[in-house]
Amino acid sequence: MPQPTLILVYEPEKACLARLSADGYPADRALEISSYLAQSTDLAPEFNLLAAACEKRGL
Repeated sequence: MPQPTLILVYEPEKACLARLSADGYPADRALEISSYLAQSTDLAPEFNLLAAACEKRGL
């Protein structure tokens, strides 16, 4: 049986805002989208725990 793979995508709010702005999104939309997506940035302090849990499970 193939081994599962976990892909975790993470981008800080400032980088997301810059990318969206560079891609032509209006400033207010870019700010709104990056702010919404940044809700997942509280994940960064958990990366070591996530890595340990994945390793324990063979991911």
